[in-house]
Amino acid sequence: MVRENVAPQILRQLVDFFSHLNKVISLKLELAALVDVGKVFVKATYILEGDGPLVLSCFETLQAVSNACQNVHLPNVHAVAVAIVNQDPTQNVGALEQEAKSVQPAIEWFLRKFNVDLHNTLSAFKAALMKHSHSFLIYYVKDSEWWLIRE
Repeated sequence: MVRENVAPQILRQLVDFFSHLNKVISLKLELAALVDVGKVFVKATYILEGDGPLVLSCFETLQAVSNACQNVHLPNVHAVAVAIVNQDPTQNVGALEQEAKSVQPAIEWFLRKFNVDLHNTLSAFKAALMKHSHSFLIYYVKDSEWWLIRE
C-alpha cells in the first residue's frame, strides 16, 4: 500500500525544508503575520456568528476589521524578526518585517470586498443605526420595511 511510504517521504521533505535557513525564517515570519492579521478576523467572526440582532453590530464589526486592514499592525512579526536578528546579527529587522507582507493579498481582497462588492449591503447595516438628537434610534429592515427596535 502507498501509505507505508508516506511518513519517510514527508520526513525527508521536512528535513530538507528545515535545512534551508531562509525557508525557516520565511515560515516563522509568515506564521507570525498570519497570527497578527488573523486575530482581527477571528474576533469579528465570533461576534458575527452570534444569535443576537446582527443588524446592530454588523457594520461596526466589519468597519473595525477594515480599519485594522488599513492600518496593519504586526507586533508578532516584529518580535519574531527581533528574535531572528538576535540569533543571526547578519539579518536586518526591517528587511525581515518586509518579508512578512505575504498577507497583503488577503488584506487587499477583504478591503475590495468591503469597500466595493458589499458596499450597498453594508450601507443598509450602517443606516440601521440612525442618530436622533441625544439618543439613538435603532432600526432593522425586514421585507423592505424599517422597524423601530428601541430609542
